[in-house]
Amino acid sequence: MTFSVVFTGDINPNSDKADVVEKLMGLFKKDQAFVEKLLSGKKVIIKRQLEHEIAKKYQAAIMKAGAFTCLIDESATDPVDANDSVSHSHPSHADKTEVEMSVAKPGEIIIPSEKISEPHIDISGLDLAQVGETIVEPEPRPEYHSKGTLFELSDTGEALVENRKIEPVNIDTDHLSVSRPGVEILKTD
Repeated sequence: MTFSVVFTGDINPNSDKADVVEKLMGLFKKDQAFVEKLLSGKKVIIKRQLEHEIAKKYQAAIMKAGAFTCLIDESATDPVDANDSVSHSHPSHADKTEVEMSVAKPGEIIIPSEKISEPHIDISGLDLAQVGETIVEPEPRPEYHSKGTLFELSDTGEALVENRKIEPVNIDTDHLSVSRPGVEILKTD
């Protein structure tokens, strides 16, 4: 069973288009004009006749760059979309442009990493306390004095309420019925 990887022409709405374009340029090793054509909204077949595992690797690389793809089982009529759910319409051949592309080799750096500068935090005014030392004196809590005796404490295991037997309630529902779905049972004026 072989699959085609189809670029849908859509990008992740949470991704910056310029960032996606840059990543796709590195992934496909193509110029900006070529990648901009891919983002025109038309479906483009990236690669045909791939084993499922290889097709999933193409799909994952493109999705990581911020673009959407779908896998089409070439022996079936329903494609599998980027979220592995079955789509009910096969992309028409009229709105696809066939382009032969390749994915960068494993381990190849396609987008140079950005070096993040180390933060400069001034800790010269900080000290460490000794183990067990009180760092902040707790504020004294005001004592609570109740006005009168509203509450009492019971002995452990003592029943706090009487056990009462509750008789079951018998409700007659013989006169009730259920309406068919869609029937309006309450009329508003």
